Amino acid sequence: MNMKMIVKLSYASSPSSQIHLSKNKLQGRIPYAFGNLPKLEKVVLASNRLTGDIPASLGSSLSLTYVNLESNALTGSIPQSLLNSSSLKVLVLTRNTLTGEIPKPLFTSSTLTDIYLDENNFVGSIPHVTATPLPLQYLYLGGNKLSGTIPSSLGNLSSLLDLSLTRNNLTGSIPDSLGHIPTLELLNLNVNKLTGHVPSSIFNLSSLKSLAMANNSLTGELPSNLGYTLPNIKTLILSNNRFKGPIPPTLVNASNLKSLYLRNNSLTGLIPFFGSLLNLEEVMLSYNKLEAADWSFISSLSNCSKLTKLLIDGNNLKGKLPRSIGNLSSSLKWLWLRDNKISGHIPPELGNLKGLEMLYMDYNLLTGNIPPAIGNLNNLVVLAMAQNNLSGQIPDTIGNLVKLTDLKLSGNIPSSLGKCVALESLEMQSNLLVGSIPKSFEKLVGIWNMDISQNNLTGKIPDFLSNFSLLYDLNLSFNNFEGEVPAGGSFAMVYKGNLELQEDEVAIKIFNLGTYGAHRGFIAECETLRNVRHRNLVKIITLCSSVDATGADFKALVFQYMQNGNLDTWLHPKSQELSQGKVLTISQRVNIALDVAFALDYLHNQCATPLIHCDLKPSNILLDLDMVAYVS
Repeated sequence: MNMKMIVKLSYASSPSSQIHLSKNKLQGRIPYAFGNLPKLEKVVLASNRLTGDIPASLGSSLSLTYVNLESNALTGSIPQSLLNSSSLKVLVLTRNTLTGEIPKPLFTSSTLTDIYLDENNFVGSIPHVTATPLPLQYLYLGGNKLSGTIPSSLGNLSSLLDLSLTRNNLTGSIPDSLGHIPTLELLNLNVNKLTGHVPSSIFNLSSLKSLAMANNSLTGELPSNLGYTLPNIKTLILSNNRFKGPIPPTLVNASNLKSLYLRNNSLTGLIPFFGSLLNLEEVMLSYNKLEAADWSFISSLSNCSKLTKLLIDGNNLKGKLPRSIGNLSSSLKWLWLRDNKISGHIPPELGNLKGLEMLYMDYNLLTGNIPPAIGNLNNLVVLAMAQNNLSGQIPDTIGNLVKLTDLKLSGNIPSSLGKCVALESLEMQSNLLVGSIPKSFEKLVGIWNMDISQNNLTGKIPDFLSNFSLLYDLNLSFNNFEGEVPAGGSFAMVYKGNLELQEDEVAIKIFNLGTYGAHRGFIAECETLRNVRHRNLVKIITLCSSVDATGADFKALVFQYMQNGNLDTWLHPKSQELSQGKVLTISQRVNIALDVAFALDYLHNQCATPLIHCDLKPSNILLDLDMVAYVS
């Protein structure tokens, strides 16, 4: 149904005070005539496909109290008539593409209680609050392009419950006045450019239930009495800042705490005993300088029956894992212990945590065998135990992990891995693997990354590898394989390797000459590469057109190898890659876009014979060690 028909129906029926048409597939502009509907009180058009400006007539109704146009594609600015409304209480414009500056009249309205302007394209600074008292309770301005400092006058909004300024470009320090809003329950300043110490008034605001200031450059130590001064806190998010000193031990008294995010700071000392926090669900302490002592904090956490995520990777944790780790919550889904200095054997009691979906234990000093009990973790999607000092066989029970998509292990390759048909990434490089690639691997048709390089594997490279249509990163180098490189349905396969006189790794594109058109494709690609040269096009090092050991034709191209892979893996990183900081900054995104634009401009306008790429996509844009983009 179109919007004009809806207006006619509204007029035909009895005088309507409310319009509720959310979550449909309505298109077009909001009709101007909506504003002429008699006694109109509420307009709810959220989650449609509406476009164009917000009609100025919408603010003309003297009875209008509620407007929700969330999740559409509306453009332009907020009409003055709506800003000047003497009856409007709730204005929800979240997730549109509205532009301009935040209108100052919103901060002088004597009726507005709720303002939601988040997820738009507003620019400029946040207006100052000049009129008081105001009834405003909810102010959401996040996800815009606001700049400048946070006005201290926001502290005059004495009825405010929620203040969200996240994901903008705000600078300077956090004003002390925000800590004097007596009713404030939510303060979200995540992802800005804020600096300096957090005012003590913020950490003493007893009404706070959610405090989020992650991804800034805040400094100083966390107050030792934090668990007493924030008695109602449920969510505390301070990750990616420059806080130092210990985690306040009094946090164990914040009995309502559900989520504690302190990742990527410089916190030191022991991890507190959080076992008294019975509502605790998420603990993220990654990449600090924390210590474990005798690991008693793990035993304490066994009291937290709601715990779903425990991330303590990238710290200074030493010693042996306690057997009590198997007593953690049955609800636990994420357990990240990687990149520490944990030694000793892997406790078989880990097999009790049957709810686990991600288990990271790689980059430690673990010894001994992988316990067969790991095969009990039937919900495991990611298992990482590589880069340790493990020995012995990989247990066949690994084959029970049928949901596994990402595997990083050391040891011999068990054939039972072929049962893990959901496997997408297999990393077992740099070990002492022996034997051949198991035939059962032919079932791993969804795999896109396989790295078993730098081992002692032998035998022929299986033909079935060429049937893996999703495989784009295959590294078999530095083994003892023999025979022919298998041909498949595509023109070529790309391998990572080394040339004898070339220090850096190279990418070797070997053409499958048994495929129809492969000969012609090799000649065409050589002809093209001979005539193009640009700093943002992948550079060819050499080529090979000869015969192999059996006398069959062999053709290959050798390119520079790009250490940071392709753009697609950065735009859509897996969760474990996010933990390793695989996130593009705004400046990197802009630079990559410029690099690609320069390459295309060269191909289209500056070649002797203009060229069209015809297959430009993120997976064909490669990134070197300095994040310079090259079109492949």
